[in-house]
Amino acid sequence: MDIDKVRGLSLLLAGASIVLMIISAITQSVGLVIAACVVCVIECIVAVKFWRCPTCGKPLGPLWVKYCPHCGEWLV
Repeated sequence: MDIDKVRGLSLLLAGASIVLMIISAITQSVGLVIAACVVCVIECIVAVKFWRCPTCGKPLGPLWVKYCPHCGEWLV
């Protein structure tokens, strides 16, 4: 998967999780808390599986990195 698509998907899922948590706090809905947790788990799976350097294949760390901390490959 393309590195920019992974970054965008991770940010989208993290934002959706935060929005669901805020709405669940306002409405006091347990179902929305569970949905937020499921979205958060999916985001973690996407990050662990796909947020890797396209050159060396090692994990990249935070979403805002500009280059691979392992091999130095420029990502942006």
